[in-house]
Amino acid sequence: MVTANLTKVISPTLTNEVIFSYTYLNLPNNFADPAKVERGSLGLNYNLLFSHPNAQNLILPQMTGWGDGISNMLNAGFELNGNVYAKKTLPSVADNLSKVWRTHTTKFGFYWERTWNEQPGNGTVNGSMAFASWGGGSSGNAYADMLIGQMATYQELNFDVVPAFRYITADFYGTDSWKVTRRLTLDYGMRVSHLGPWVDTTGFGFAAWYPNLYAQDKGGSVNGGMFPGIEWNKVNSSTALSGSGSRLFFYNPRVGFAWDVFGTGRTVLRGGYGMYHFHDEQNVQNGAYGVVQGSFLSPTLNGVNIANLAPGSAAIPSGLTALDPTDSQEPRTQSYSFTVAERLPWKSLLEVAYVGSKSDYLSNYNNNFDQINDLSAGTLLNAVGWLPGCNSGLAPKDASGNPQKDAQGRPSCAAQGADTGYTTGATSAARPLNSGPCVAAKNCLGTLKIIDHKMYSNYNALQVTWNKQAGHFTFLSNYTFGKALGIRSENGAGSGGADPTVLRSNYGTLPNNRTHIFNLAYVYEFPTLHSANRFLKGAANGWQISGITQYQSGVDLQAAVAGNGNFNFTGYIPAGTTFMGQTLAYTDPNTGQVVPYNIQASNQNVLGTPEVQLMPTLTCDPRHVWAVRVQETTVPFLRLQFLESPEPHLHRGRS
Repeated sequence: MVTANLTKVISPTLTNEVIFSYTYLNLPNNFADPAKVERGSLGLNYNLLFSHPNAQNLILPQMTGWGDGISNMLNAGFELNGNVYAKKTLPSVADNLSKVWRTHTTKFGFYWERTWNEQPGNGTVNGSMAFASWGGGSSGNAYADMLIGQMATYQELNFDVVPAFRYITADFYGTDSWKVTRRLTLDYGMRVSHLGPWVDTTGFGFAAWYPNLYAQDKGGSVNGGMFPGIEWNKVNSSTALSGSGSRLFFYNPRVGFAWDVFGTGRTVLRGGYGMYHFHDEQNVQNGAYGVVQGSFLSPTLNGVNIANLAPGSAAIPSGLTALDPTDSQEPRTQSYSFTVAERLPWKSLLEVAYVGSKSDYLSNYNNNFDQINDLSAGTLLNAVGWLPGCNSGLAPKDASGNPQKDAQGRPSCAAQGADTGYTTGATSAARPLNSGPCVAAKNCLGTLKIIDHKMYSNYNALQVTWNKQAGHFTFLSNYTFGKALGIRSENGAGSGGADPTVLRSNYGTLPNNRTHIFNLAYVYEFPTLHSANRFLKGAANGWQISGITQYQSGVDLQAAVAGNGNFNFTGYIPAGTTFMGQTLAYTDPNTGQVVPYNIQASNQNVLGTPEVQLMPTLTCDPRHVWAVRVQETTVPFLRLQFLESPEPHLHRGRS
């Protein structure tokens, strides 16, 4: 890193400062003895799904038991000559001009920066194995499964890419601090920012989504596969290297004031507002880069044994990520505050403040929102009805006690193991992208995530501080009553999003929300003994009593604890429920009596989609029964079975 600073005092009231900086960072990572981790030297000769050059030099596979049964081996990448590295350069130039005139102190300047990063991918070219007792073909023990090679899931990347991206920042600003009167000061300014998008310097570009091309079954091709609706700069130069839109400037105003109300310094009002734009990190665009070179992850193989892995068994991927070519936003934060400060007796200071912030245009790159092929609530109900895989009015057994099926070959919905949901084929046929000419061409896309800037969050709080920093007894105390709200899954934990098809449905308290926070730190210094002999003063003087007390309320359980959003509770549709012309009851062929029965509730047979979580509501009475509405249709009453708690008040207020 090299930095140079030149400051010129032009006059007693005018100063100019020029700053130049250049940073170069190289972080290579290599194995000291590759033979200890390579497939060839370890005797690992099972098949890989893809053909890798020098496959014997790949390191041992990733392995996990999801925290149970085996130790995690989450080693990835090292495909490129056993080397994973990061090279970064960051040159910058800044100029700041300061001028004092009368009651104004002004500053003007600019800042320019070029950020470049080259960093090989470290995907699972060596394979990713998960062992779990719930997996198909499991022995019931994850460690035993590892020994016999019985995997719950397996995935593999065909090859790693070497991204090299850069973006350019150019800021211009002007600020003024104006001493309006002896009691009032105003601060105001504007920063104009050019935040250039990430640009691929390798010449490929990023995958961008064009719905009109998808309707024509046209798109970019790579490695023999065509991706309808998706293009990038390498295949169509009219698509920007950034893959997304850009704008010349973002405008960031700021204003603040301080007012000594009575001119005595005892009562002061302060407040301010500021707007700030900041640049996306590289990971936002990174997911739309690999596919333009033909790098992709295999579909997940479930319940497969390592001995049955076969080369060529992974096709062109259906799960893709693309950018929105019309999206030119960058994340924005607006902050605002108002404070009243009052000097109190005992040389103490009390401050009461409202503090707030609002963030919007946040990226959705690491969650499950804007997967445009997801099914919204009610879609499957409208497409194929309710319980299409079984017959709700059929008895599970005939008069002779034999299992029976209806004319369409469907078993009774009351039969053990009956499919009360929807087949993979029915679900796929109902998806939005499974339409148009791609159906005949058999190249319709599966999961397609569009990267955009629609996420948002906010924070509002009352903050009170009371501090005393003089005398024998000093203390610092503060209390905050606040609320952090936003789109859950905003920063990871994609499965926590209850409804990925309707963003607003996921607005609520965030995992970092703490409604009440109190802190107290205090020190009492005993008086000094002056009139005594040296021994007595040495023993008696210098003593202190100090302490720290902290309290904060807990996190929202559904936001922070239940990773899948529904606490893993199991619900049942009550016996005898009638919905969409079907009733959960059959006539006993021997007695002629009507026998009502219940079935396990799922997101498919209740909400009509596999994407939206079936959410419980926590109340003081865990046995409560309530109705759920999906769009304009009332779906069955649900009785959700909860674990009984001896302290039901713990759940009060959660809904």
